[in-house]
Amino acid sequence: MSTPITSRESRHWLSHINRLRSDEALEIGSIRIQPFPVPHDAREPAQFSFRAGGRKLGVLTDTGFITPHIRMQLQDCDAIAVEFNHDLDSLRQGSYPAHVKERIASSLGHLSNDQAAQLMADVEHPGLQWIAALHLSGKNNTPGLVRETLARSLPRECPLHIAAQDQPTGWIPID
Repeated sequence: MSTPITSRESRHWLSHINRLRSDEALEIGSIRIQPFPVPHDAREPAQFSFRAGGRKLGVLTDTGFITPHIRMQLQDCDAIAVEFNHDLDSLRQGSYPAHVKERIASSLGHLSNDQAAQLMADVEHPGLQWIAALHLSGKNNTPGLVRETLARSLPRECPLHIAAQDQPTGWIPID
């Protein structure tokens, strides 16, 4: 059983909380974190890029479409972890009710493989070391479809890691 936090302890703990604003970077130790707003059906959703040791990691999930601001925030990343939620044909033919399909495919829903692959083509550069595909639908996508779509879109082959829903992904270094 845990011990309750006293009001004196909570005042001390609460004094260390920083409000996160999607238009302001913050630093934790040597890591610079840049939040950026994304279109999604949630209250004030944000995603992030992280800079440390001269490297940049971009992370993008839970967004319905790619804005110019998102594209700008993910420029010059050494590695990118991005949502490849669904294959549009699989979603259309799948078993979800129509209103769920519409929500997922909407501009406030989730990225399709084609949208994510186009983003990767737009921000691809010689220094991009790897791409991690995240948030794949268990019913409306497969790793094979992600690989096929990305291969058609990227001008060069880039290492691809695909996150599984049922097990953690191991550490992937950024050199």
